[in-house]
Amino acid sequence: MNPSTTLMTLDEIVTRERERLQLLIQKGRLPHVYCNDFEAFLCDWGPDFSWNEYMLKEMEALLRDAEWLALSEQFKALTGHDFKWAAEETIRTASE
Repeated sequence: MNPSTTLMTLDEIVTRERERLQLLIQKGRLPHVYCNDFEAFLCDWGPDFSWNEYMLKEMEALLRDAEWLALSEQFKALTGHDFKWAAEETIRTASE
């Protein structure tokens, strides 16, 4: 679901992203199609967020959510892929 076409609340987005990380943790890897290429995965992850200034609010909401942060750390420990870094980088580059 793309929030740019379907309005979602920040809570709904955080819930969606928690569920996404939980599934990735259960699988222990990125979807097979990405061949463990985190940057390629992020190219498909990004469009799931708004393509305007609201994306910053979405990333900030993820970074404020203790459960999402814990899941992000768990996935990083499992795979080396860092969703927290990706969210922070999105904010950093959008602010430049």
